[in-house]
Amino acid sequence: TATVSWVKPTQNSDGTPLTDLAGFVVKYGNSPTTLTQRIPVDDPSMTRYTVQNLGKGTWFFTVVSYTVAGVESEVSQVVSKTIS
Repeated sequence: TATVSWVKPTQNSDGTPLTDLAGFVVKYGNSPTTLTQRIPVDDPSMTRYTVQNLGKGTWFFTVVSYTVAGVESEVSQVVSKTIS
């Protein structure tokens, strides 16, 4: 398993207050440039998620937030974990 945590955003990219946060998407995969797996986290108050059943190897993760209208933020910094 790997636990991914993040800081809940409070502002839109233009600096205005973020008032319509709907949730997050944890994206992950075996390459930092190909994060093809997606886990929706539909609770905007959550700030961590544990990804289960990862195979051996190095896994890369990022998180995006999304609004009620479905607009996604830029991806966060990509982090990795090696499962042996």
